[in-house]
Amino acid sequence: MFKKVLFPVDIDQDSSLAALPDAGDIARRFDGNLTLLNVQAPMPSMVSAYLPDDYPQESVQMIKDRLKSVIDENKLGAGTEVVVRHGSPHHAILEYAEAEDIDLIIIASHNPGLVDYLLGSTAGQVVRHAQCSVLVLRSGSSEAS
Repeated sequence: MFKKVLFPVDIDQDSSLAALPDAGDIARRFDGNLTLLNVQAPMPSMVSAYLPDDYPQESVQMIKDRLKSVIDENKLGAGTEVVVRHGSPHHAILEYAEAEDIDLIIIASHNPGLVDYLLGSTAGQVVRHAQCSVLVLRSGSSEAS
């Protein structure tokens, strides 16, 4: 049913990383492959002008290394793939899901901030526009208070 599972992950959001074990469990239950997708927003040109030429490649490699260590920490297995893309998060998630024929997107949600109310959250955009099933995991929903 869900053979290709996509888990968009923001390495700067604890709620995103906290939902990873649940995403791994769901992929295993359906005997599916899990792909972790990190999307990097475009860097403003006035900032990128001051960075070394190899910064984009080094940044991608650092993200991949970090996510591979998270995969190992969570014992997600060798079949878990790491992909890094650049662009608007919800656009990149939707484009990747369609291009790779993803069956299920599992996305972590967090408490919305002002920008989320004005522009809409990434999770909300993905839910509205995805052509496959989407499961939203709210941070802290399974923790006892």
